[in-house]
Amino acid sequence: MRSLISLITPVLGLFLAARAVPVSPTTHRGIIQVSTKEQGFLGYISNDLYRGIATWTQIEETAAIFTFEAPIGTTSVTRAEFTSATPLGGYPFLGLIQGWLSEDSDIGPGSYNYLFLGGTPHSDPGSTPQIGANSWTLNARTYESSVWNIDVASGNVTPQWINTNGSEPTTTLSLWYNADLFAEGDFTAASTHFTSNAEPMELKFLLRP
Repeated sequence: MRSLISLITPVLGLFLAARAVPVSPTTHRGIIQVSTKEQGFLGYISNDLYRGIATWTQIEETAAIFTFEAPIGTTSVTRAEFTSATPLGGYPFLGLIQGWLSEDSDIGPGSYNYLFLGGTPHSDPGSTPQIGANSWTLNARTYESSVWNIDVASGNVTPQWINTNGSEPTTTLSLWYNADLFAEGDFTAASTHFTSNAEPMELKFLLRP
């Protein structure tokens, strides 16, 4: 019995050690399609910003190239970062930025506070809003970069902002003035307060070599 155990134990140890080896993530590379329910397909997130805010282009050659990482075989990732091949306004990540006319960094039902899509520094997954320079402004506007939930199979992309108290409000995407890419916690409240020229928006990641 002792001899059998002495033979099995090393083999079992090697098996468990092999299972514990972390799996390297896969890097996905592509562009992000922009569409709305009212207009359908519009184009892609542009490599160029408009006054520090992400916008879209109909020309795929001028679309921003993004990468994100996901474990091999996974069907979805949360709190991911989109890294831009060309910095967006000088910043490496496509993130969410506190709106210029927002009263504070929190969004949610009943609040007209909004967010820009734009270039940001890194923020850790699950972190609350960070104060610092970004593509929109050099002064005190908060941002988050690890905000993207991505369905790897379908390519559907949705954001998740985290409020200053750590809560995770439902975060929706919208297109303002048919040009600027925004997000908010209450589309009706934000669009009613600021502009009628806004509509819900959808993003989709498209793989490219």
